[in-house]
Amino acid sequence: MKGKWIWAAALILLASVVVLSGCVERTPRGEISAPVTTTPAGIITLPITTPTPTTPASIGETVKFAPSSIEGSQLQVTLVRVIWDDCGFSSTYEPCVCALLKVKNTGTQKENDFIFSPALLDDLGKQHAETRTLHEDEYAGGDIYPAVTKEGYVCFEKPETSSKTLKIVLPFGVIGATNIVYQLSANELITPAKSADLTLRDVEYSWSTFTSVEGGYGSISNIKYTIKNTGEIRITPQFDVTITKGGKDIVKKENVGFLWTPLGVGESKSDKIGIFQSISESGQYTVKVTVRDKDLATPITTATKSFTIA
Repeated sequence: MKGKWIWAAALILLASVVVLSGCVERTPRGEISAPVTTTPAGIITLPITTPTPTTPASIGETVKFAPSSIEGSQLQVTLVRVIWDDCGFSSTYEPCVCALLKVKNTGTQKENDFIFSPALLDDLGKQHAETRTLHEDEYAGGDIYPAVTKEGYVCFEKPETSSKTLKIVLPFGVIGATNIVYQLSANELITPAKSADLTLRDVEYSWSTFTSVEGGYGSISNIKYTIKNTGEIRITPQFDVTITKGGKDIVKKENVGFLWTPLGVGESKSDKIGIFQSISESGQYTVKVTVRDKDLATPITTATKSFTIA
């Protein structure tokens, strides 16, 4: 009798295992371990015909990149231009490469235009990461609704100067499901024109005839100015100041009165350049102010103003 109970218990246990085994078999293994997408990431490579822009080029000589669509979505992406830029903060100059993108939702539903870890590749086998920028119009991915077009810059660390061919890789989607790859030659990078209008409004000074062997003494304190960015890219002005009297330099200072924040295209700013220079002669003086960007390269503009201390 005892043996029968043992056999009965064994049969019940075996039946339970069979039932549980059937439950597992009805649950596809892939539902647990499969990736979010079962298709490999799409790669769209757009070879670009190399133009021969002048040096330096201007934004007016924009390279034309045909729009491309992102697989599995209704997004249309256009690379408007690729430029040399400055991604340094404050007074630090840090050259970088920035790509201006235009993304449009051509569908009827909300889409995601997040760009997941973009990169710049060169023909020397090096990869250059995305870098933060001072651009007020940096591209901000997220949700994009039907018929909406978004535009902005994606910037990268400076590639090697000996690079000849570059690839911009833009992985779209939260997990970068689709890569759009733009290929271009290094000489297609545009150097936007920098220009500005500078007006010297006034020179502040103090003067006294009290106790001086030459009849007076005083100081030049500030130069009032207004500057407007008339170029194609933001600038962070630095000022070189020279003040002369009778052909002789009284003041010669470089990199004074620089702005801590960039001046956007079309923006104007009025401010003062502090000089605080003692003088011991009255008469006519001439002040000359030269504006450079914070890379301290070629002067952007120059203005002069004469004033008389009596």
